[in-house]
Amino acid sequence: MQTEILNLDDFEGDAVKTFVFKGVTHEMRSLSVGSYIKQLKQIEKLDTAGDNTAALEFMLNSVCEAFPTFKRAEAEKLSFAQVKALMDHINGIVQEAAEEGN
Repeated sequence: MQTEILNLDDFEGDAVKTFVFKGVTHEMRSLSVGSYIKQLKQIEKLDTAGDNTAALEFMLNSVCEAFPTFKRAEAEKLSFAQVKALMDHINGIVQEAAEEGN
């Protein structure tokens, strides 16, 4: 009987997603299961609270978590259109990963 080895390291760092803000390129890190669960819990709280300020805080925190080189002070300088575009970018990546089983 031959032993099969699954190297989970092969799944790290698939397609790199980036965005540019003020001439600086920010690279997205892989979303861990723990981070995803944390975000889902926060979304559930937001759905029941109906708090727009908390929702915007969540969006900025999600962007900064996904792109660790993008600092909160910079995120606060984004326009609403830029925040929406980044959230769409992040959500599209998360959805792609879910569809692929990653």
